[in-house]
Amino acid sequence: MAQGKFYWGLKVPEHVSPNKEMFLHADLVNIVQNTLIFMNQADKGAMQVVLSLSEGNWHAVYAASVIDGRPLACEHWKGTLTEP
Repeated sequence: MAQGKFYWGLKVPEHVSPNKEMFLHADLVNIVQNTLIFMNQADKGAMQVVLSLSEGNWHAVYAASVIDGRPLACEHWKGTLTEP
C-alpha cells in the first residue's frame, strides 16, 4: 500500500501518545460515531483503514505541514490546543 497523499496532525490523550500528538499520512479521514478513521487507497481503488481511534482517544485532527507539523490553512496559530 502506498503512503497517503495528505499529512494529518492529531491531538490525543497522554495514554495514546506520551507527547499528546500523532502525525500520519492518509488519503481520507472520516468521523463515524465519534470514531476517527484514517484510510488510504489500496489496489483497484478500494479504501483500507490505516488508523482508527475511538471516542476518548483523540481530541482534535487537522491538516498538517510536512515541514513542521503545524496546522495548514490557519491564518493565526497561538500554539497548543487545550484539552477538553
